[in-house]
Amino acid sequence: MQWAVLGLVIFGLILTYVIFQETRAHTYWRGRVAKGDLEAIRTLLGQEIERWRTMRVPRTAPAVVWHGVQTTELAAVGADAAHVTCSAEGEYRFVGGKPQEITSPLDAATRLAAKIAEMILYDVPNLHLSIVRVDVYSTFHGEAGAPEQRCILSTVADRATADEIDWESLRPSEIINRFDTRSQMNERGLAQPIDPGPLLEGTVAVTERVAAPEPLGAED
Repeated sequence: MQWAVLGLVIFGLILTYVIFQETRAHTYWRGRVAKGDLEAIRTLLGQEIERWRTMRVPRTAPAVVWHGVQTTELAAVGADAAHVTCSAEGEYRFVGGKPQEITSPLDAATRLAAKIAEMILYDVPNLHLSIVRVDVYSTFHGEAGAPEQRCILSTVADRATADEIDWESLRPSEIINRFDTRSQMNERGLAQPIDPGPLLEGTVAVTERVAAPEPLGAED
């Protein structure tokens, strides 16, 4: 009986220590973010994007959309903003031996942009950004026939608008249309490349690998 009680006490102490350390870590990162520390913001986003790349497809996300999420790259960060790029392709199936488009590249880009905007605004631990820009690229063939990635959709999602959106019931196109979104189609209704323009205002380009986080207590 005494050993059982001792075991419970030790387990309680370990659990308390783990909770304390986790709380301390959250406080540390949130403090750096509140100061506008770009390296901290960059690290938190980089770690979360890397986690997406290694995750299995969530049950709530279509596989094709999640595969697009896993192409996300961090382009720039600001004190209250992020700019990312990603890639989306159309979906096809064979009918009578011929490929038939079931999802256009622009539709795929729309679904992907809505998903990534939601995840960055709401799902990154210790980060509460006010604005995120998502540039979606797709494959085109140049004059020589070589494939190249060109931007087909760019959206800037702000939190004020996002907080008013019913993300569960609205279609991705309805969500994207609430934001400042640019895309272009030709007379046949096919997506055309667009110039995404300069980086999101107020952000700094990410040109190096995300640095490892400082150890807890480094600023104590």
